[in-house]
Amino acid sequence: GGALLAGKSCTVTVTYKPLVVGNNIDGITVIDDAAVSTQVENVAGSGILAVTVSPTTINFGSVTVGTTSSVQVVTVTNYVKTAVPINSIVASGDFIYTTGGGIPCGATVPANSICTLGVEFSPTVTGAISGDLTLNDAAVSSPEVVSLTGTGK
Repeated sequence: GGALLAGKSCTVTVTYKPLVVGNNIDGITVIDDAAVSTQVENVAGSGILAVTVSPTTINFGSVTVGTTSSVQVVTVTNYVKTAVPINSIVASGDFIYTTGGGIPCGATVPANSICTLGVEFSPTVTGAISGDLTLNDAAVSSPEVVSLTGTGK
């Protein structure tokens, strides 16, 4: 702010907060009363989802009614520099949320890290069954959803 004396410089700090996922190109414009009154500095960045799940779909195949499948593991990745609090993890239908994998998720998804969730299928009827594993967290991308399918036999 204020006058910039001849031969002096100043620093402008810019914070990048993408509104969309993917590559973004924009510019910073400085308007002054110099001979060339408008200066533009090009800037670029990539917007990423703060938290993702993988895989996003799981098919358990055929499982006998009244039994429970083996645990399938879902990896949760946090791409930001702070831990992301987990509000809830819910499995719908005949699917069961459980711990699974080598790094079970606790109350948060650790900063710049991964944790794992488990899900099982325990059909109560014969035929095709679908549901979701839903991770509700404090990330802007929440909720993260894994689509689940299986067949009761």
